[in-house]
Amino acid sequence: MTWRNAIASFLLIPVVLVAGYIFFLWASYTSETTSSGSAYGFSIDSSKAESAAALENFRQTHPKAVVHVRSGHRAGDHFSVSASQDQLHLLKPHDQWDILLNGAGEFSNSVRLTFKGDRLVAIYRHRQYFELP
Repeated sequence: MTWRNAIASFLLIPVVLVAGYIFFLWASYTSETTSSGSAYGFSIDSSKAESAAALENFRQTHPKAVVHVRSGHRAGDHFSVSASQDQLHLLKPHDQWDILLNGAGEFSNSVRLTFKGDRLVAIYRHRQYFELP
């Protein structure tokens, strides 16, 4: 092996590693909305009570899951509760539930349920392994 081949190898290895990491981030990014049918154990057009019941099954596969609810536009207008049917009395007045799969404060892996009235109209899935600026 000549010194030119050695230098080329040392330069190629970091380039391949960085390109592989960028590809992993791109391939693992998820941002999709379901507006008919079902996804992740939740069914479009189900009631808030039925969706809260589905949280029990969802929590078995994601034990750290919590439901994050924004109740206003200010920074402190939000709360998180465990993902269970027992919390329906707190969740029912709100039309958007963010289920944080990795626990409270972890917004990079979530399922958002959007209701209109008492019916589920959209299921949004978001997952990213990197921080956006």
